[in-house]
Amino acid sequence: MKVRLLLLALLLTACAEQRQVEAPPRPAADPPPAWERGETTPEEQKGPEGILDAPLCTDGSPYCKRWGEAGTLLEKGNVSALREELEALIETEPSRFEAWLLLGRLARARESLAFGEGGEGSRASLLAFSRARELSPDQDVVLLELVRTWLSLGQAPEAQALLSALRERHPNDPEVAGALGVVNLAEGKVAEARQWFSRAVELDPKNAERWSALGTSRLLEGKMDSAEAAFRQAVALDPALPQAHGDLGALLLLQGRLDEGLAHLERALSLKPRQATYLSNLAYGRHLKGRPDALETARAAVRVDENLVSARLTLALILAAAGDLDEAAVEIERAARLAPDDPRVQTAREDLEELRTSGR
Repeated sequence: MKVRLLLLALLLTACAEQRQVEAPPRPAADPPPAWERGETTPEEQKGPEGILDAPLCTDGSPYCKRWGEAGTLLEKGNVSALREELEALIETEPSRFEAWLLLGRLARARESLAFGEGGEGSRASLLAFSRARELSPDQDVVLLELVRTWLSLGQAPEAQALLSALRERHPNDPEVAGALGVVNLAEGKVAEARQWFSRAVELDPKNAERWSALGTSRLLEGKMDSAEAAFRQAVALDPALPQAHGDLGALLLLQGRLDEGLAHLERALSLKPRQATYLSNLAYGRHLKGRPDALETARAAVRVDENLVSARLTLALILAAAGDLDEAAVEIERAARLAPDDPRVQTAREDLEELRTSGR
């Protein structure tokens, strides 16, 4: 059975199901950014103060004092006390946006901001941020929070509609650059995404998530060496970031470095146990190692996310390799119903038919 790695088995976590490409021949690696070459000053490396860092509610009023104390409660995770305080602030001065801003942040506090991983909390935060925007339409911090929330819900067009103004007013904000990278990656514009992620890490080289996103875009361009460097930088900056380990592990499997790849995938799952992409990639790596637990790992990935096409196809591959061609065919057709135009589905069908005709 032909193994077509990028088309069939391995996916990264950033916009994973939005863009499926076969790895092209490796081009030369990207030149290092200016900050990495030592051609910028420390001030230029840091970049201007970001939108999220700008001071708010600075008029010295009792409202602003209480708002600042509420922000401290958010940092400490004191949810019940914070919610009561925010409701009191909104009742006291309903025309001010600041409490609504914190209420939106509180609603999604326990959810991931990664693309497409938001849930009920993110949907609730949209209502609060939208109310904040109604009260103060010119607050860019509110626009940026709306962008981040739309992206967490996998809604790139809605985020893109808000990003144009932010890009014009804040060309050196790393959050804006990173968001533009995510939008372009979701639209399949990999080269543009890589440029924006590169800009984001130039502006804020200490952010692990942006390094991981840069690695994803480089990998999708077939730039394996520079992708690995970006993923390793992400792991070095934040060893507890699941996606950094998950993405590095997937890349190492692609390169045939199975033991190290499996170790990073297992680390990713220890940090985020119910992540179907990590489970699916782990199943594939275990299959390549000939481990008997590969099949159950693949089934676990499908149980976690029955709509993840790559998990269905990885399960089909492992079933077919074990000789269970009928169940493999069922999984391929389930994947086809989820994504009729996905080229990996046709690849899997062709490979399965080849197995049938070969009599294996």
